[in-house]
Amino acid sequence: AEAGTSETGSVHANTPQATDVMPALPNLPPVVAEHAAAAVACSATAPRALLVADMSEPNRAPRLWAFDLSDPKHPVLVLQSQVAHGYGSDPGKTGTATQFSDVEGSGMTSLGLYEVAEPYTGKYGSSYRLQGLSASNAHAYARDIMLHPAPYVSASWVSYSAGCAAVAFDTLNQLNRH
Repeated sequence: AEAGTSETGSVHANTPQATDVMPALPNLPPVVAEHAAAAVACSATAPRALLVADMSEPNRAPRLWAFDLSDPKHPVLVLQSQVAHGYGSDPGKTGTATQFSDVEGSGMTSLGLYEVAEPYTGKYGSSYRLQGLSASNAHAYARDIMLHPAPYVSASWVSYSAGCAAVAFDTLNQLNRH
């Protein structure tokens, strides 16, 4: 997806406005809902789904939300689950990311808006490349940042990735069904 605003600032007619979507995003903290709604509003086409990760929360918290946006005015929460952050983002190994980077080899998570790009079969099976759409994650594709399942992510325990959005196998299976 590309940014949904033109150079003049007008929003594409077929794209929901942030104010249309935000009140309907259930179970999200208000600041996260605002960011999620802005992401939907800047999409060039109406997205079918939205994944939101609140990296300010500890990795053991269910800080990943997936929404079905088939009806953008009535998003449906598909799942809420854990997601790992990069080991470099948590130098104190407290479980909370405090540093973020888009530098190759940093082992850090990059914040920003992503597009889920092409699927591939990786080390742990079905996975997706992530294309960074923000200045803060513009090198994500070149860094091989992925959405992938991992044995080190479960409801009871989450370890660290090398910067990828690693989730439990069941989480990715549920996402694939939607």
